[in-house]
Amino acid sequence: MIKPRQPKEKDDKVVAPPQEQPLTERKDDKVVVPPPQTLTQRAVGMTKEVLRLWEVWIVTIVMFVIVYYVAPQQIAISAYKASMITSGALIGYWVDRWSFGRIFSTDDTDEKVPGMLRRAGLIAAGMLAFGLGA
Repeated sequence: MIKPRQPKEKDDKVVAPPQEQPLTERKDDKVVVPPPQTLTQRAVGMTKEVLRLWEVWIVTIVMFVIVYYVAPQQIAISAYKASMITSGALIGYWVDRWSFGRIFSTDDTDEKVPGMLRRAGLIAAGMLAFGLGA
């Protein structure tokens, strides 16, 4: 559990941790569960996630086109290496997630930094291991 930080000076106030939002609401002693997302809402959410890094997608496609014109025999090797590095990143993420759990979001980013650095290190190690492999 996250403990609120202690004041350092007289004017410094103790900040309480944010309250978690309940998954259900109570109205007149009845539990109200929010409706599940439809497939359309999920698809829109996934589209936003895919388009979030659109610059990277464009650069990747341009690089593949350049490789195709310079050395078309290297396309299969490039795709193989990209899939290996992506697999390493995915495995690194899930090893961290299974070993240490989620990084909970709070308003105080100082408490999230060690978890984010640990996760970045494990992802980088997975990518390096797969990238240097056969």
